Amino acid sequence: MTRDELAAKYGAASGLSGDAGPEGKMPARSASKADWVAYATGAGLDRAEADAMTRDQLVERFTTKGAS
Repeated sequence: MTRDELAAKYGAASGLSGDAGPEGKMPARSASKADWVAYATGAGLDRAEADAMTRDQLVERFTTKGAS
């Protein structure tokens, strides 16, 4: 899935670097790592940090109670 497709899927403005932001719908826990990286970077996580994390780490970071 391209960044523009991810942006459209999660409600972010087209053309942004994978930004999905907290305004966009959070991916399903079973979504691809690319979906989670797009969501995480849109929520303010550094792209390199998001890329270095596993999908499960990204899920944990954004779904754990009190996470931000």
